[in-house]
Amino acid sequence: MEFDADAQLLASDVSWAWRSLVADAMENVRVYTPYFDFLLVRLLTGADLPTSAICVVTDLSPRSGNQQYRAQLLATRALLRIGVTVRSLGRLHAKVLLADDRVATIGSQNFTRYATESHETTVAGLQHLGKGDFLSTLDAWLESAILVSEEFVESLLTELDEEMAAAAAANGRLADAFDERWKVYLHALEEAAEADRLRAQRQQELKAAQRERAERPQASKDVNRRDNHADVAATRDAFRRRLGQAVAKQRQAQQSVWAAVRHTGGWMGYSSFLPDDPQADFTNWIVQGSGGTGTLVSLTRYRMYPLILNPSGRIAFARVVKTRISYLRFAVGPLAIGVLGGYSLQAQVELPETDTEEANLHITVFPLHLPVVDGVRLRIQFDGAAGRLRGWVPAGRRTEGERRWDPSPVLSALDDPDAVDQLTARVLESFRYKTLDVGKLNAAEFFPAGGSRVSLLQFAGLPVLSIG
Repeated sequence: MEFDADAQLLASDVSWAWRSLVADAMENVRVYTPYFDFLLVRLLTGADLPTSAICVVTDLSPRSGNQQYRAQLLATRALLRIGVTVRSLGRLHAKVLLADDRVATIGSQNFTRYATESHETTVAGLQHLGKGDFLSTLDAWLESAILVSEEFVESLLTELDEEMAAAAAANGRLADAFDERWKVYLHALEEAAEADRLRAQRQQELKAAQRERAERPQASKDVNRRDNHADVAATRDAFRRRLGQAVAKQRQAQQSVWAAVRHTGGWMGYSSFLPDDPQADFTNWIVQGSGGTGTLVSLTRYRMYPLILNPSGRIAFARVVKTRISYLRFAVGPLAIGVLGGYSLQAQVELPETDTEEANLHITVFPLHLPVVDGVRLRIQFDGAAGRLRGWVPAGRRTEGERRWDPSPVLSALDDPDAVDQLTARVLESFRYKTLDVGKLNAAEFFPAGGSRVSLLQFAGLPVLSIG
């Protein structure tokens, strides 16, 4: 196997790489995993392939240790109903996604929602796998795995329902008992650490007092007064330094900045969105309040903040550095967005390039913890001051006989403009990506030619950069 330079070693959630790999597949997709849930169903429905070209190899036996066994059976049934082939191979523990028999991700992360927040390691983007032992072994596993039918899965769901409920209850009780003991253990560690800290602090204070008594000279009151004056002067100087730093930060803040795309030069030269004034700062802003007073708003460097272009209304998430913006993203998710219309929802956010004056924010919502494969794509128009729902369309694949989600309670809740604003604010919150593709610095592709005026808006307490 050739480990090419495009491969990435990740110690974070890799579901974004899965989605990209599945979406780019042209011939087939294979998944090897002992554990999965409806995350895998939604992942595979994003493939631009006939479902007959998709296969999942798993270990269907509860001996694999799956604590969410019923959820996996429901996801298996959903895959079978949309035409995905499912096979079972005893003692399978690999987690591999293979596209077109040549590109793979390999790692520890299971294809479950739970695993997206776990500590995982993955090698993503392995290419040029060739026809070596690795692919041959995967082919052999596929051939030896037993084809799973929908009828068999239905029989497990029906006939083992009581046993699965008992196992789930026992696992729940075990987890609750562990959590209680873990809290007690952590509390004991904290108390011990605090006792050690206080003991060390007391010892340092005693030693300091002993040194002071031993070194204190037999001096006159004048000497003592001079020492006191020196202490006061040192305290005053420290205060002035802190005050000067705060004032400097205020002075660097501004209501607007003029900036343009420029080439940075150097051997790794690339284009960035840079302020005209070298002293200008993209991270400190003065925002005018309703009373005419200015408020300082500071952005955290290297976080992704929403940015809106005027007059087109196109939105992006921009990675903000003090003196430049070089990298933008146009999709985020999945995000847990809380409860709306009685459903706990997760969302996939897309920021379209075209038709932005009609709807510049697409939010696809799916219900959490429900065995469905469909959702709703909300089309929202955001102008920096408010979000307005412009329409919606079904999302995902609906198959005859598959349980369908009724989104009407969510849509009814969004009749309230405040609910639309709250949803918009939730998906536009700033964030930090642990891993960025530095080969895709795309400022020159996004920002308009020539100079632009940059200012900061606040929407529902969230900072939004405005360009133009």
